[in-house]
Amino acid sequence: MLKNYFKTTLRHLSKNQAYALINMLGLTLGATAALFILQYVYFELSYDTFHEQAENIYRVPFDWHATDENGVHTEVYASNVPGFAPMAQAEIPEVEAATRLFHVLTVVSSNVLAYEPSNGQRISFHEENGFYADSTFFNVFTFPLRYGNVETALTKPQSILLTANLAEKYFGQYWEQDTPIGKVIEI
Repeated sequence: MLKNYFKTTLRHLSKNQAYALINMLGLTLGATAALFILQYVYFELSYDTFHEQAENIYRVPFDWHATDENGVHTEVYASNVPGFAPMAQAEIPEVEAATRLFHVLTVVSSNVLAYEPSNGQRISFHEENGFYADSTFFNVFTFPLRYGNVETALTKPQSILLTANLAEKYFGQYWEQDTPIGKVIEI
């Protein structure tokens, strides 16, 4: 029975080659588009899901309502005004915790970090990918720390958290032997 279906299909395809080609091309394009859409949706739904309360974390963008000469809405920022987080937490009972993040280049136009090790040879780098964060950052997000304590991180003014790559960049390849906790980096 299955053999007959296969023979019939081959005969039909050989008689109507153009029609069969169009159908197969359409099926291939449709299946490819569906797979791309499925991959995109999966990525969007899995973003930052490693946080303990990921389903309760929201980002509130700032909409400036600026328009260009064609009347097209142009200014929507990923961050918000500084007073929004404390105001939202005070005024909206559903907001259990709030934190603020600002990219370093929104505050200053150039950001140079420098460290002077015990040998006296100053090391400095131009850094463009840092963020200023509130002390409440770890009340919202659950990033693991290799060194230090989540309860005390970012509670003191002028404190900093470094990724392993940045720690190696400033303190050298063997930075873990002499942890950078308590060392001074100048901005």
